[in-house]
Amino acid sequence: MGCKRIGFFLSNLGSKGGAERTFSIIANKLSDFYDVMAVSYYYAPSSAYNLNNKIKVECILDKDELQRERCILKPKYMKKIRQLARKLDSAIIVSSASALGILAMLGLKNLKIITWEQTSLANMMYMTSKRKFCQLISIAFSDVFLCLSKENVKIAQNKYRFFAPKITYIYNAIDEDILALNKTCDVSKKRIITLARVDRVKGLDLLLEVARIVLKKFPDWEWNVYGQKDDKAYWWEIQDKINKYGITNRLHFYDPVDDVVSVLKNSSIYVMTSRYEGLPMSLLEAKALKLPLIAFDCMTGPSEIILDGINGNLIKCYDVVGMSKSISALIENEWMRIQYSHHAYDNVQKFKEINIINNWKKLLDN
Repeated sequence: MGCKRIGFFLSNLGSKGGAERTFSIIANKLSDFYDVMAVSYYYAPSSAYNLNNKIKVECILDKDELQRERCILKPKYMKKIRQLARKLDSAIIVSSASALGILAMLGLKNLKIITWEQTSLANMMYMTSKRKFCQLISIAFSDVFLCLSKENVKIAQNKYRFFAPKITYIYNAIDEDILALNKTCDVSKKRIITLARVDRVKGLDLLLEVARIVLKKFPDWEWNVYGQKDDKAYWWEIQDKINKYGITNRLHFYDPVDDVVSVLKNSSIYVMTSRYEGLPMSLLEAKALKLPLIAFDCMTGPSEIILDGINGNLIKCYDVVGMSKSISALIENEWMRIQYSHHAYDNVQKFKEINIINNWKKLLDN
């Protein structure tokens, strides 16, 4: 019997987001065991993250086509998706937002369809009418609906009770290359860091309120935020508040960086202010660099990554004062930062690549 053929279908291979980052890690590892294809609905001349040369890359939309997912419903593009899917044993739809392609795959014999949901099922800010429709397609017509956490499974099974047996989860993996570096953050640095795109769901307006308190109290500290500026209106709102609060020279916003390790290891506290998450890759990457972690206990993910009071703090959503106090306590107590850093790997085993890839193999080979 030949090597199984699997395909990952995602909106935009060229996008630099958490879903694409997660996909690249998993696809690269699975290519050691399967014939892997990456299919981008949008035209993407190259992947935002490195893919090894064993992975075949295909784009659905033409270069001169309007780069919108609805365009894949045109007959010529649906035909192209169907032709690619015929070559596969399993089609993995990365995020139910990309579920329209499933319609082209219906009725194909022996094709296993897996929707790999990348966001929190509790995220009401994400659930536009279009996304509700796409999620319904994905849960109804997939053989497996794959979440990122136990908490998401409970939400999904309660929301889609009729389809509960097909709902399961596999955690995101911590990048083994980062773990292999065996690097530890510098807890003596007077620097807080956040990795988050400029999007309301990431709660950067809440971050500003926390930063306003913390940076006023500790004028020798700085806070760096790295991420794409996706929501332009929200970005200008953020800019106005930074200027109003007078913290422009200590709260810095940067574009995403390829070398995440360098910016993480030169910081001493990682903070996440998201309103919702799936299973945040940024927290896992910070954990890999042994950063003390502070996050709102939002749905879903942080509570399955952070051991509260051991390697970080979970703060009641969306308690700005509570988070400010927690950060202040860590700033004032370097010994506590050292202890949190020392215990960063206490629950890391369940996120290790070898275990995550074994779970993927079980799913694909079953």
